[in-house]
Amino acid sequence: MVTREPITPSLDGLAHDPSLIKGLPQSVVTSLYSDAAKVEALLRAYLFAFREPSPAVTAPVEEDRLLDAKETAERLGVPVGWIHRNWQTRLPFGRKVGRRSLRFSEQALRRYIEKNDQAHPA
Repeated sequence: MVTREPITPSLDGLAHDPSLIKGLPQSVVTSLYSDAAKVEALLRAYLFAFREPSPAVTAPVEEDRLLDAKETAERLGVPVGWIHRNWQTRLPFGRKVGRRSLRFSEQALRRYIEKNDQAHPA
């Protein structure tokens, strides 16, 4: 009596009929899995290299300026001392630069002002 090795399905065949995996030896399944991983990596690399840019990537980026404490105080209508006393708790988008200087993102300050204007309309 002659024993036959099971016919190994192709990856394409398995994609169309997953039931073909039943009864295959583990070594064949391991080999198919390895081949599938290689194909998946190649496809991912190809898609990444030749993808069309999404609108979010091509949208113009609004430049952000860093404002000092005086400019920030002027925009908020508060004394500069208030900025120095409250920046860590009230203005979390501020950053200390050096020993004494503070800088604030202009875009973040604009959002902060808009948010507070909506929360406390005049």
